[in-house]
Amino acid sequence: MESSAAAGLTRSLKVTAAYTYVNAIERMPIIGDVLQTFVVPKNQFSIQATEQLTPRLFIEADTSQSSSYLAPIYGAAVTQTYRFEGIHKVNIGASYQISLKENRSLRLFVRANNIFNQTYFESGFPTAGRTATAGLQYGF
Repeated sequence: MESSAAAGLTRSLKVTAAYTYVNAIERMPIIGDVLQTFVVPKNQFSIQATEQLTPRLFIEADTSQSSSYLAPIYGAAVTQTYRFEGIHKVNIGASYQISLKENRSLRLFVRANNIFNQTYFESGFPTAGRTATAGLQYGF
């Protein structure tokens, strides 16, 4: 089941939320008597809020949360599974757009990911802790 909703709470604030429930079961066990599909959490939730502070300046915050999931442990042969905790992260960002000419613009942006430095795994592999990106986007 997937559901999502978006709302403009004020003229300048837009909020979007999504939830997914997956009950993925294999027809035949892959390892032992495990029927749960690997690397698919049962519950996933995300919410994003974007505030337009001025006609050119935007700030954004979002979070992704998921329940734990099973993943195979590889060796000479896949013989066991491990339950990984789900994703629990919060990101923030800002962007500023500069109009250059008609239909052309420059957007400067900065984003901080996993700001609380939560340890989590994706598909059984560790992810980076707190990271940041910045950039320039040319629109035409």
